[in-house]
Amino acid sequence: MGDQVTIEKSPASSEDPILIVSYVPNPPSLTIRHIAKVIQSSNDPPYNVTIHRPPTLGDLTKAVRTREKRDMLIRLGFTTAAAIPTFILAIVFMSLIKDGNPGKMFLMEPIWAGNVSRLVWALLFISTPVMFYSANIFHRKCIKDIRALWRKSNSATLLHRLTRFGSMNLLASSGITVAYISSLALLVLSALSTRSNKPDNTTYFDVVVFLTMFLLIGKHIKTMATTASYHAKVVTSSQAASQGQRMRLLHYRHFSLPRH
Repeated sequence: MGDQVTIEKSPASSEDPILIVSYVPNPPSLTIRHIAKVIQSSNDPPYNVTIHRPPTLGDLTKAVRTREKRDMLIRLGFTTAAAIPTFILAIVFMSLIKDGNPGKMFLMEPIWAGNVSRLVWALLFISTPVMFYSANIFHRKCIKDIRALWRKSNSATLLHRLTRFGSMNLLASSGITVAYISSLALLVLSALSTRSNKPDNTTYFDVVVFLTMFLLIGKHIKTMATTASYHAKVVTSSQAASQGQRMRLLHYRHFSLPRH
């Protein structure tokens, strides 16, 4: 095509197969479709040519929201699956089943270390991945909020930092962390004590699981509501823009020059 087309960037590899060209359109002899047809007809090597359209800000926002929603659903599903055995062990066996039941007696029996029962060990193994995986979304955002508020480059005054200190992520992370650490401390104390016929089952590992599950449910509902509100605003804006275009077109059709 001679000097009519200038290659600004050649494809570097199969991971970056983008070709950037600059040209002055001259239809019907020179258009982007004509350039794509010439490249594809070379067949050395075979090419499947398509027009690359960079993602817009709306596309990037939608991709981020979709990724966060998928991650939230995975964590919520994992926590819900962990909440089922937690409910059976911590609620059904401990509160609803009478003393003397063989299954309850088996769970209450101390094993491994000190006066720690099978029930406490089972709740520890269930709640630990919930604490460090499912609730990690609250821990990460809590740390980010604290760093953003207390970093040196922040020009906010000390009074402003103290009065604005804290967020929903901080409350969620603190509640889950306190329940887990206090349960670990009680477990260590029970493990260091002498074994008896009445093991100590005072822990809050079940609180870690249930609190995380309900917080994730609430966060998921909030995300769905935010997404629905965002789509409603987009639809309203597009409808308003279409209405404005129709009004301008109607005004143009009824416009006439004044007669002298």
